[in-house]
Amino acid sequence: MATLLCDPVGPDAKSHALSRTERRKLKVQARTDALKPMQQKLQSKDPAEQLEAVDELFLQFEKTSLDTLLAADLLPWVLQLSQESTNLELQTQVLWALCRFSEGTPEQTRCLVEQGALQRLMPLLTGPPRTQEQGI
Repeated sequence: MATLLCDPVGPDAKSHALSRTERRKLKVQARTDALKPMQQKLQSKDPAEQLEAVDELFLQFEKTSLDTLLAADLLPWVLQLSQESTNLELQTQVLWALCRFSEGTPEQTRCLVEQGALQRLMPLLTGPPRTQEQGI
């Protein structure tokens, strides 16, 4: 005889069910939580870890929605790296990442502007030719 692993569903089970919006919010939260290790690498002082995080970010652009990446607060750290890094390879990769962030909807692009991306990109246009290309 089979044993039930859960209580039988009572008449008010529907009232306890999560709404579609609540389920969606929980999924987004789980996805953003999964990106925390990448955020920690972006915050690292080690350029190798930072570069690894940017490489991981490119993989995430392929399989995660831009809304989720923005919700995970990765953009401020990428913007900070665009200014702080003296590593040309890292700076070039960061600029590519910013280009990917800007490929979204008008609302997503507005988020980029509101976080100061344009002001932070301006100095890079006078930098080395390789960063100038990415800045444009």
